[in-house]
Amino acid sequence: MTLNLSDPRRYSKIYPEGNLLINQALEDLKLKNDNQLMVALISDLLKQQQDQLLSVAYNLSPNQDCANYIWQSLHRALNPIEITMKSQLLALPVVIVIGSKQQIQLNPVIDLSILQQLFSASNFAQLSFSPQLFSPEQIAKFTPSQLWNWSNQAQLENQQLPWNNLTSLPIINLGEGVHLRFILGSCLVTQEEGLSILSSYFEQISLQLMQQLNQSLATDNATIFSLPFAPCALSLALVTGECYRQEIAISVALSNNIRQLRLMGKNPYLKLSSQKNNIQIELWENSGDKAIEILLWHLHPSDDFKRICEILAKLFADMQLTRIEYYFEHEHNYEN
Repeated sequence: MTLNLSDPRRYSKIYPEGNLLINQALEDLKLKNDNQLMVALISDLLKQQQDQLLSVAYNLSPNQDCANYIWQSLHRALNPIEITMKSQLLALPVVIVIGSKQQIQLNPVIDLSILQQLFSASNFAQLSFSPQLFSPEQIAKFTPSQLWNWSNQAQLENQQLPWNNLTSLPIINLGEGVHLRFILGSCLVTQEEGLSILSSYFEQISLQLMQQLNQSLATDNATIFSLPFAPCALSLALVTGECYRQEIAISVALSNNIRQLRLMGKNPYLKLSSQKNNIQIELWENSGDKAIEILLWHLHPSDDFKRICEILAKLFADMQLTRIEYYFEHEHNYEN
């Protein structure tokens, strides 16, 4: 199944022409240069804690290619390959699905000794974790210049770990909720291995980690199901984790409604549209005069639109939603 959707993201034609990074990105893309100079410029700005200039360049990029180029160059600066052995800050995204008939509050913590034991056979030097699960809002407070400073140190001391001064925020839930949290960690990696070996090892213990998370988060009057995902660089945690969360949130919402409709002998189908910065998913049934549910996949500027369409297409196919209709975007003004 292939989705007949176009990328709805739009970019302003009015951008700061004096922005050094935008100008360099446009020049590199025009001349098909490598991004070595761009990475050096970003590193120099982050060294000087000029986060605002980087933020303006990224958020006011005139097109998708420019935004992608700045994003990719930023993450090469934040995860330098030139350092042979360095400390690597990492995050394990965890999507937590909760059902509760009354409001509950969870303290998202896992037993640190169990966490260390699960990863002990990975043989990564100085591998350590925080037992607390942190929220996206907390991760978002780490500035690029902070991440750059941490990633360019050959070795981080325990007192320098970014989660030392953080306390995890409670998860508050009523009804059905899909929540995103992160386990933060640090280890020493070589230039060649990066996090690839640790990600491969994660596949061996993911089921055990899921069981431990479910036990740690268990509470009365609620059903809780946790889905941990492979470690990624801390700099990529928010975008990576949000993609997982949206996929699972849409899957949960659709599957519940589709099950009920089919038990009632009705035939559900979808109507899809690309809206400004969103993919809109409407669930309908043949005799209905309005959508049963409207869901949105919010697109980040750095998201891989083609990959997200593939994720959704597979999800719809698994749910046997073979009838899909499309409609044009509406009630949006793309003029700048």
